[in-house]
Order: sequence, then structure tokens, then C-alpha cells
Amino acid sequence: MNKYMNRQCALFLALMVLTVSGCAWQRIPVAPEYILESPIPLKVGVILADNQASVSYGLAAIKGWNEMRLFDSLVYPYRDGDPVNAIMRVDITGDWKGSGVGAGIITGLTFGLAGTVIGPSMTGTHDALAVLNKSSDEIGRYSVHVTSTVEWGMLANTSEVAKQAEELQRKQIAYELAKKIRADRQVLLSKFGKTTSILIHQDRVKSAEEKISVLQEEWKQKNDKYALSDGQRVFAKDYNKVFSSVVTALSGLGLPVKNMERQSGYIFAEGNSPLPPEKAREIGQEAANLLSETTGLNHVYSPGLYTYAVTTIVSQISPTSTSVKMRLSFTANVATRPKLTEVYPRAYSETQRYIWEKLDGQIFLDEHIDK
Repeated sequence: MNKYMNRQCALFLALMVLTVSGCAWQRIPVAPEYILESPIPLKVGVILADNQASVSYGLAAIKGWNEMRLFDSLVYPYRDGDPVNAIMRVDITGDWKGSGVGAGIITGLTFGLAGTVIGPSMTGTHDALAVLNKSSDEIGRYSVHVTSTVEWGMLANTSEVAKQAEELQRKQIAYELAKKIRADRQVLLSKFGKTTSILIHQDRVKSAEEKISVLQEEWKQKNDKYALSDGQRVFAKDYNKVFSSVVTALSGLGLPVKNMERQSGYIFAEGNSPLPPEKAREIGQEAANLLSETTGLNHVYSPGLYTYAVTTIVSQISPTSTSVKMRLSFTANVATRPKLTEVYPRAYSETQRYIWEKLDGQIFLDEHIDK
């Protein structure tokens, strides 16, 4: 009998746990992700309508627009005389309504409203209007109708539901208004006489990208050709001695070894340009001048623009003869426009030549130390 009662109690408790956990659910749609784009090049002052919804959701919209870079800058609160290109008045109205008595109670103030919302679900319905003015002329009018529905179980944390629902609706309003304003980008720019200058700049960048693409392909072909012509040396030395000398030489050049395997002869080192600073600056400035002449855009030498990677394979030819194959590669550390994918050929050849010189010297030095 006791066993039966214990089993019944256990089943009852399990059922209660399932019931409680099942009543704590909540279903809230995913908020839209803000999309980063080139900002509309205007400085805009913002005025919010004098009502609770406009203040609550309007402030969140301003924050969202700054995060997604809708305009160059937003000035809030705008005051007469503030130096701006345009003024935007934002008016938001609406409320939340619930259904299903007794499932949960959320105080309307959480949503910037008066009253109480009751139910296992609630829907927020808001209309938002943004009007852009240049002086006294209206240059853009954008309106959106935003609806969001959230649901929850009887034992859900209603404060958390309220918080997430409010955040969802705020993001929806900011996102939908921004989408409409961005679609009107060219019209807005034309009102301020900015279209021509921007299009000219875009054409210059596009032309520069095409030119740099051709130049980079030329650089790549030259670098590949040089790598084949001077990418291998043979030393009349013992394999182990040469392997150790390569590791020492690369480390001494500021190219720390990141990976190596003596059995296969593989050595990988990586770091900044191993060339002396004055030589690196001379070649870098020469490359920048060539890029400026080619693209029509201003390029300047930047130390540490590339990370240099050196891959070497040490191979035994005979007990007294060892081959070393070397290959350079590089990665641009700084984002450039147009994008650089290949290093200047003189930088490539001078770097490879310098590494070979240091390796020759290290092998000579190690040989005399052994003696």
C-alpha cells in the first residue's frame, strides 16, 4: 500500500512540475536586425510630438537610427537655431490590447500607456509618422503601421514579457521608418543639391577599384615570377644545421616561428615587414605614390600595412647537401579603399632577397660557432 501511495505521490508531483513549467512559456517574435548602410549625408534635428507614445517609442527610434547610421547625425532635442540641414517631426500613436481574462496581468505603464492589459496574448498597434522639413518646406513624409503580438503562459514572468514586447515594438517602429526614409535617399539628396557631388565621388571610387584590380593582377604576376626565379637555394650543409639556422634567422628578423616540423622540414613564420624601417618606408612611399597616380585617390604609406608570412620547406638532398624553398605571402592589416590584395613587387623582391641574405649569414655564423 505504501509503495502504491508513494508512486501516486511521485506521479502527482511530476504532473505538477510539468503543469507549472508548461504554464511559464512565452512566445515573442524576433525583433528585426538593424542594417548598417552608408548614412544619408544630412544633419537632422528631431522634434517628438507631445504625447507619451511619441516620447517612449520616439527616443528608442532615435537610438536605433544612430545605431544603424540612418543620417550623418541626429540632434535631439532640436532647438531653434541649431545648425542642421533638416528638421524631422515624429508623431507616434497607438496602444496595446489583451485577450483571455486571467492568464496574466501587465500594467499598461510598462508600455508607455495608461490602464491595464489582461490576457494570455496582447497586440501592440502603433502608427508612426515622420515628416522632414527644409526650412518651411516639407521634403519628405513617411508613415508606418506596426503591429506586434506576444503570448505567454499563466505562470510566465509578465514583467519580462512586457520588457521584451516593448523592445520589439520600438525596434519595429525604428526599422520600418528607416526603411522608408532610406528608399527616398536620392530624392532627399537632390533637395539639398548633394546628388551630383556624391555620384561623382562614387564614380571615382568605382573607376579606382577597376584600375587597382588591373594593377594588383600585374603585381601578382611579377611576384609569382620572382618567387619562381629566387624561391629556392641549395646549401652544402647538414640538414639539421640548415633547419636550425632557418628558424634562428627568421626569428632574428622579427618573424617568429608559429609552426614547424623537423621531420618534414616545414617551417612557418609570420610578422611585420622584416626590412629595415628606412628601407620599408622608402618602398612603401614609392608604392603609395604609384597607387595615387593610378587611382586618382590619395594614398599614403602606412607602417604595418601588411602581415608577412614566410613558408619554408627544408629538404635533404644528401648527407652534405640541403635544399631550402621559400614562399612569401601577406595579408593587409588595414582596410583600404580600393582594397589591396597584393604587395608592391619591389617590396616582395627586396624582402625575399633580404631574408636570403640573413639566412646565408646565419648559416655561416652557425658553422663557425660549431667549429
